[in-house]
Amino acid sequence: MAVPKTTRAPRRTVSVQPNAQFDADLALIMRTGMNRSEAIRVAVELLASAYDYAWESGLYPPGVAPRRMGVRLAPYDPPTAPDQQV
Repeated sequence: MAVPKTTRAPRRTVSVQPNAQFDADLALIMRTGMNRSEAIRVAVELLASAYDYAWESGLYPPGVAPRRMGVRLAPYDPPTAPDQQV
């Protein structure tokens, strides 16, 4: 009996017209070790999450872009080598 093929949704390619600022911002994000695609995906997810919060919390009406946003960061907690764990 033949095994049916699984169908995957077609991948969509996104095109961006880069400029010098875009290139600099992307290079900054990529310093973390992400590739170009990962960096763009994470940046879009971060902005979408902020917009979702602004709209769901009622701070802004749905569809209105917030004028100012901030980011809260947890302090860096470097990994501990196995022989230094207590």
